[in-house]
Amino acid sequence: MQLAGKWLRQAVQDPLTSGLGFGAATAGAATLGNVVSGEAGREGGGRIALEALGAGALGGLLGGHMPQLRRNSVDAMRLARDTIKKDPNAYQGWKPKASDMRGALYAVGGIGGLAAGGLGGQIGGGNANIGNMLGIAGMQPNTVVDPEAYGSSNLRVY
Repeated sequence: MQLAGKWLRQAVQDPLTSGLGFGAATAGAATLGNVVSGEAGREGGGRIALEALGAGALGGLLGGHMPQLRRNSVDAMRLARDTIKKDPNAYQGWKPKASDMRGALYAVGGIGGLAAGGLGGQIGGGNANIGNMLGIAGMQPNTVVDPEAYGSSNLRVY
């Protein structure tokens, strides 16, 4: 548990590590969504991979900005505390707590991650549609390889 805590603290401060983590999480969420909804059985592997790639790319972009967002929220908390020290009535009785900003940061990360996963999956699915129109194997939905089928192609579309 201590190792995970040390890694997580480092990950939220480094844009590359944070981006990789968010990218992997959103790619996994897009793939899990396909599996849970039953679409994974009806779609080709290439299409699922492109959806995961699109989700991972957008999630990685969002994750790369999370460390800066975290630094900005810490700076905002310091500014609010300094302002309240100078003028106690500045925020009309609101006392800033670190948990306020931390909760908002987690909400932005969680909701943003889900949104990036969904949108990236849609973009990846759109790219897979181009492959489907071109007839690239693995991009077509409802395609099953039947090794016992006769002819030059053993792909069947259902």
